[in-house]
Amino acid sequence: MTFKMVNDEYKKSNFELILIGASTGGPEALTSILSGLAASFKCPIIIIQHMPENFISNFVKQLNRDCSLEFFRANKDDTLKAGRVLVAPGNQSIEVLSLDGRLVVSYKECSSGKGFCPSVDTLFQSVSRLVNLKVLGLVLTGIGNDGALGVKELKRKGAEIWAQEEKNCAAFGMPKAAIETGVVDRILSLGDMRFELGRI
Repeated sequence: MTFKMVNDEYKKSNFELILIGASTGGPEALTSILSGLAASFKCPIIIIQHMPENFISNFVKQLNRDCSLEFFRANKDDTLKAGRVLVAPGNQSIEVLSLDGRLVVSYKECSSGKGFCPSVDTLFQSVSRLVNLKVLGLVLTGIGNDGALGVKELKRKGAEIWAQEEKNCAAFGMPKAAIETGVVDRILSLGDMRFELGRI
């Protein structure tokens, strides 16, 4: 199994939070990598999937059916917990805030006519403002450049960034934009992402 290493300073870490951004082709990609994780997986995960709100409920049900982890639509004030995966609503961006020693979800209105909703950048940038948190950010298949600003902010705070390789992307826009920032640590196939996440 081979990996394309982009930044030489990559070191394997034990992460405290995993963030995933995806758009076109995302449901299949997410199922592919997350179905390999055991129910005992200890790291909270937050997913931004560009998808209309009326599809989110069925998407969460599908993930619960196909994966061992517990998936929930993210609600305001939800606390991040080990082994729990929160999926952003389709009509709100979400942020992560520190509140009384807990990490909680907060809603942020999407800008009318601007950017993506929900926004990968909004989530990533909010987490970049938290201190002393070991974060892994993944940018998966999707049209556009959502996540490119966010990965730069995360990297400035020491996060590790992975991007999906072009070969098995339904749309390479989002991973390509992230890679072009120069901060991506690893460019991986879905199979390699699944394997590496399983080792965390």
